Parts: sequence; C-alpha cells; structure tokens
Amino acid sequence: VELEDARFSGPVSALGVDGGHAEVRRATAEGGRGSAFSVVEGVLVLTDVRVTGHEYGLSATQARRLGVHGFTSERAERAGLGVVNSRGVLEDVVVRDSGTFGGIQLLGGELELRRFQVEGAAEYGLVARQGKLRVRDGTITRVRAGDGDGLHLRDLDADVAGVRVDDVAGVCVLAAQSARVVLRDAKLSGCGHVALMVDRQGRLEATGVEVTGGGTALAAMGEGELRADTLTASGMAEGLVWAECGGNTRVTLARVRSEDARGVSSPCVER
Repeated sequence: VELEDARFSGPVSALGVDGGHAEVRRATAEGGRGSAFSVVEGVLVLTDVRVTGHEYGLSATQARRLGVHGFTSERAERAGLGVVNSRGVLEDVVVRDSGTFGGIQLLGGELELRRFQVEGAAEYGLVARQGKLRVRDGTITRVRAGDGDGLHLRDLDADVAGVRVDDVAGVCVLAAQSARVVLRDAKLSGCGHVALMVDRQGRLEATGVEVTGGGTALAAMGEGELRADTLTASGMAEGLVWAECGGNTRVTLARVRSEDARGVSSPCVER
C-alpha cells in the first residue's frame, strides 16, 4: 500500500499494517482514539507525517522494518512513538506534550534514532528497555512529572552521542538494570535530581559531558558503575557526586573539571 497527501480525521486509526508493507508520505491524522499509524510483523515507512492526539502517534510490534523520516506527534495520550521488538531507523522525529508512557517508548529490537526533539513529556523523554539502541543528535526539554527522567535506559546496549537534555525534574540520563550505556558529547542542564545516574548494575561511560545546574552531577547505587571522563560540572545544588557505596558500586573520575568537590571523598569514588 502507498499513500500520499492523505488526511485522516476522526477514525480510531489512520492506517494499520498487519504483516504487510505500507509507505505513507505527507499525511496528517487527528481526532482519533487508538494508534494513528501502526504495524505488526510487517514493514512501515513514514515520510513527513504529522499526528495530533491519538493514544500513540505511531506504534510498532515486531516490525520487520520500520522507517520514519520526518514525523511529528502532538498531545499523544500515552506516547508519541511506541516501538516493540522491531528493527529500523527513526529520524527527524518531534514529539510534543506526550502522556505518561514517554515521548518515545522503545522495548527490545534494534533501532537507530537520529535528530529528534521531545518537548513537554509528562513522564519520560526517551524510555528504552532491552535490545540495542543507537542515538545521534537529539534534544529533550521540559519533562513535567516530579520524578520524570530525560533518557531512561534499562537492560540494553545503548550508544548515545550529541544529545541535549534540559529542565528535567528527575534524572537526565539513567542507566539501570544491567544497561550498558556509552554517552558522548552531551549537554545536561537543569537536571532536578541527578544529571548522570547508575543503579541496579547499570554501567555508564560518559565522555565529553557538560553539566550545568540542577541537583547532583553524578550518582551511583545498586552496584552500578559510572565512569566520567572529560566532564565539566557547575552550579549543582547538591554536589558533584553522590554514591551509596556497597558491593561493586563504583564512580571513576578522569579529567573532571568542577569547583564543587562534594562527594568525591566517598570510598567508592576513584580519581
């Protein structure tokens, strides 16, 4: 199926693909209740698509291939995009004012996310669990919930570079439940609780990160391992490092620049 210059108003779903192949270009959907665009065990390619409302702007389950090239979701009830056990590339994605399931929600599969913006999410900017994820060049701003996170990463392999996270009530970047995360060239500001955090055996290697304002720059607990290299931090209200030392919990600092040394003397912090 191929659709071009289509407008959908009111139906539960604009387009659902079950085991088939569909390509949609220059389409809009609004006023519906379910997922505006969805695919199950098929192929879906979206180019220059805009969704207002709906439960999800896009949902995908076990998609053989998912291609998103220019997608905007506004005021989704749950999440702008919800992708489960799928393979594909998501690029030039904008999500505004999404609900409590996150701006972008990913579970399993192997995905690449490029050039994205998440603004005003209720709970998470990007939440991802299991599988493999590659992220390049994105911004997350104004996560509204009191404990909401920017990048919430659990039990996966993630390679993240070129992201900016700003004005997040909770943690800007969280690696937990045995997640293995590499973060490079990131700017984190206004992280209400913590800028970089590991928990439950999560591992985070951060290089070239700039932290400005917020609560604590670095936090580790639950046998998590956090390594920070070439990091600058300023204006934190609660200090540079907070660590609940025990078991294999570790924080390793290399070439860290900050006038704030609070927490550096903890027994599981190495310099």
